[in-house]
Amino acid sequence: MKVGFLAALATGCSFNIASGVPDGGIDTNAVDTDDIPDVDGDGVLATQDCDDLDPTRWVWGPNGGNAEFGDADSVISYCASFVGSPDGCGQGRLDTLSITGSGFETLQGLECIHEAGTVTIADTDLVGVYGLENLRVIGPADAPGGPGSVAVGLSLSNNAQLLNLDGLMGLEEVAVIHLYNNDALPNIDGLWSVRRLTGLWVDGNAVLQNLDGLGNSSGITPGSGGSLLVNENDALQHIDGLSGWTTAGTSIVIAGNDALEHINGLSQVNTGVSTITIDQNAALTDINGLANLPDETDYLSIRNNASLENIDALQNQTHWISGAIVNNDALTNLDGLTNLRVIERDLDIEGCDSLTSVGGLLGLEEVGLQVTLADNANVAPSDMSALLEAFNEAGIACDCN
Repeated sequence: MKVGFLAALATGCSFNIASGVPDGGIDTNAVDTDDIPDVDGDGVLATQDCDDLDPTRWVWGPNGGNAEFGDADSVISYCASFVGSPDGCGQGRLDTLSITGSGFETLQGLECIHEAGTVTIADTDLVGVYGLENLRVIGPADAPGGPGSVAVGLSLSNNAQLLNLDGLMGLEEVAVIHLYNNDALPNIDGLWSVRRLTGLWVDGNAVLQNLDGLGNSSGITPGSGGSLLVNENDALQHIDGLSGWTTAGTSIVIAGNDALEHINGLSQVNTGVSTITIDQNAALTDINGLANLPDETDYLSIRNNASLENIDALQNQTHWISGAIVNNDALTNLDGLTNLRVIERDLDIEGCDSLTSVGGLLGLEEVGLQVTLADNANVAPSDMSALLEAFNEAGIACDCN
């Protein structure tokens, strides 16, 4: 049995074969596929398994394999013709798809891919990701990095000219989404169909204005071990696109977003978070979006938020392992900690120049190590005296000055 490009294209896949055989590839017109061994030992042979045709490009998995494309000719290479199901484009699957380098104007030719274990698009000159419109799932349960793992499913990084993600409008389910240093990307509206994800890392996207594209998701899949990271997105003013989320993984990190004014988009998150970091958000005035978190948190760090005026959203917090409230210059009081009773290890409150009242700590009953109060120059002496007396009665050690 001989397999050629015309036969593959006749099944309905829309690949545009521009170059006959990629470097190091096999001319399938000259190959008797009945003689091709099961190279990867997955039990799938010949035309149903591209890695058996060319093990240098396709490494693992039935009806798919690992595709690493460094130029446009590779994208439309012969082996992609076999990604589709036997009757056409209906069930196309890859285990990994990697698009890297500057040799791309479009991803058209990959329309037969409906499912992938991981997708990486990095260091390209692409302005869009058109060609992936039929992609529905990234990181299914039977692929490495599926549910139960925090492995990245979709990674878009260092694509300096990327303007939109509209080519991903069909994507419904994905493992961790990682968006890193895409300097021209203003929004993620192309992710509008995503319902299920195991993590979100949005890092260093200079003109990204919002996260509205994830408005149809209810959050990070519980039990996935995933996390929410929003870091150093200079133009991001809000995260209201996450307002329908009830889960945000085990960890929330909001850091280095200079224009971020509030985090109200997290106001429905009410379960599963054990670690919270709010750091270096210069315009952030409150953390009201954390008001519905469970009453017990393992680690909470609020540092270097120059405009943060209050932490009232923490009023339902009763139990921490450890906490730090450091260098928040506009913070005037700790009233948000009124119901905090137990800290298993330590609490560090330092360098809050506008802090005048520490009465919010009077309810503490147990601290495993100590409370540190340092370099808070404007705390009222009467407040400090009352707090030291309460700590002495409760047996709480305090390094207070």
